[in-house]
Amino acid sequence: MGNIDSSVFEYNKYDSNMAWAINLDDDSDGNVIRYNYSTGHTTAGKGFAAIWTDSTGTCDNNIVHHNVINGDLNGIAIGDDWGDGSNGTFTGIEIYNNIYYGAAGGNGVAIYDDETVDVMRNNILYAGAGGLGLYDDGGSATLTTNTNNLYYIASGNVVLFGGSG
Repeated sequence: MGNIDSSVFEYNKYDSNMAWAINLDDDSDGNVIRYNYSTGHTTAGKGFAAIWTDSTGTCDNNIVHHNVINGDLNGIAIGDDWGDGSNGTFTGIEIYNNIYYGAAGGNGVAIYDDETVDVMRNNILYAGAGGLGLYDDGGSATLTTNTNNLYYIASGNVVLFGGSG
């Protein structure tokens, strides 16, 4: 979607026709993603919501809440859009009251390149076989508030910090 500011994405149904249902990119600030239903994004590296930025960008005050993510490979991803570790900055990111029921091998919430999520609370994260409820790519992501999340994993680890899974 590119750079988007102060928008609300609500009451939508996203199906497998898209790579990422919602993709906030480079300097997207002040957006709210809420009350959506997403299903069927099962291609590797794809899922419901991605908040990305490059080495010079910022993504501030984006909130993801009250969404149902059913059967997607990945739920919510935060990090560097080039995958080279040259990430910008993220502040005011909040993820709460979401339900993720993922496909096998998927991750509920993935945080790449040592980013910060200010609030992660009251989420239900179910990952199929080989998936993770919370995946921290670099091993030093910051979760300022991380409370009341329910994780269920079909097999393997609930949370992976600093892994390549």
